[in-house]
Amino acid sequence: MASRAAVPGELGSVVRGLLLLRLACTALSVPVVLLGDAHEGVAATVLIVVLFGSLAPLLLWDRAQPYVLRHPLFLAVDLALATAFLLIAGPAAPFVLATVATALLGGLLYGWRGGALAAALLALTYVSVAGESLDEPDAAALALVFVVVCLYGLLAAAGARLRRLLRALERARGAERRALEEAASAAERLRLARELHDSVGKTLHGIQLQAHALKARAPQECGDAISAIEAGAAVASQEARALIGALRAPVPLGLVEETERLTRTWSHDTGIPVEFAADPAVEVAPEHRATILAIVAEALENVRRHARAGRVHVSVRSTGHQAEVRVVDDGLGFPSERPSQVLTAGHFGLVGMRERAAGIGATLEVDAAPGRGTSIRCVARSLEGGTRQRGAPHDSGTRV
Repeated sequence: MASRAAVPGELGSVVRGLLLLRLACTALSVPVVLLGDAHEGVAATVLIVVLFGSLAPLLLWDRAQPYVLRHPLFLAVDLALATAFLLIAGPAAPFVLATVATALLGGLLYGWRGGALAAALLALTYVSVAGESLDEPDAAALALVFVVVCLYGLLAAAGARLRRLLRALERARGAERRALEEAASAAERLRLARELHDSVGKTLHGIQLQAHALKARAPQECGDAISAIEAGAAVASQEARALIGALRAPVPLGLVEETERLTRTWSHDTGIPVEFAADPAVEVAPEHRATILAIVAEALENVRRHARAGRVHVSVRSTGHQAEVRVVDDGLGFPSERPSQVLTAGHFGLVGMRERAAGIGATLEVDAAPGRGTSIRCVARSLEGGTRQRGAPHDSGTRV
């Protein structure tokens, strides 16, 4: 029997309804048991246990729901009580309905295998009890036994099918939530792009123009300082335009595609070869994807400015429930103690990457040594079952 139940949600509501139905059917069996010829004491005791077993999870549903949905012990105890009560009380009509609910419950909680096991056990028990209670079986009695046995199987199959539908519904709702998050992220990116263009971009461009005009009228000794201001404003304005362009880019296709596009563009602009490798199905939450891409971009920018590297390797891998992104270069590297001294040394790139990673609950590891290059490793939580939604499976290794 599969030990993994579907996620709570609609499944929990359906299971709770079944427990209510079984409680009602069990309660209807009380007069049948008390007025019947079965062993009253034993039957009453088992009946009380069955009633309590149905009532207790309902009274403590918020706490009991995870155990009911995920632990096979609940269904095993439920089946044991149902078969014991059938053996003691006989094929009493009200309680047969309760056992039918148990077969449906087996299919709901554990799919085809759980439903088949529950239906087979209950059917064998019912046939055995019905055979002993019928002194001279007639056609009507045999037809009733046949119907009940078929009902066990049909409802167990219906429960398994309903389980699959509920899981598909949960996946569809998860995809809908991710699509809404993507749309909200795109709208926020556009808003930030407009604000940057209207404020920072225009201000930097204005500073650049004023510095250029002032240089022509300033004394010679001020010319170098004004030139430095003009050059700095030009660089800042260019970076702001690049940031605005990135914010206005189309909605990202996925972590693998966006990382490959980023590395390809960087390689084209710098002339430094980049080897890119990725697993075919790696994805993170949309709100985390932009942060990881920013970490990769910052790592590549550090390579361009400081590493003097001849080659860079970028990879996106899946490690269990985590996504691992690496940027490795063969450049100059730096002493291992330098990351702890970046603030005093005036190097804020690594600090910014660490802060970005911490902001999404990810970890950032830096491995560097003089003359042996630098490795930046970021590990973040991945989406369960993250798959590529566009295109063919990604090549495991590509030179860009």
